Amino acid sequence: LYDTWGAAERYRRDDESLGAALEIFNFATLDDNLQRLDEQTAGLLSLLQALDGLTTWEQPLHSLAALSGCLVIFYCDAVWLLLPGVVFGLAGQAAYVGVCRKLRGKPPPP
Repeated sequence: LYDTWGAAERYRRDDESLGAALEIFNFATLDDNLQRLDEQTAGLLSLLQALDGLTTWEQPLHSLAALSGCLVIFYCDAVWLLLPGVVFGLAGQAAYVGVCRKLRGKPPPP
């Protein structure tokens, strides 16, 4: 009889801990979190599409400007400026998107 009561008590504690785990993972906000994730990765998708456009020469003037910029960087041996340039470029893009959302209430056009 004591073993049965102990097993029932262990089962009750496991069931309570499972309920607490489900309360921590709130299913009601899952859709909201997925929507936020989609909004945050939209900039990465547009960046990859822009890079694909540069490499396929869809807009020859932009591709030529990017190619000449890369050649100048390698010619002047300024590869060490590449990482800070990327960081400042991404920070500038994030600031631009934030300002557009604040002023117009929606993200800028791609």
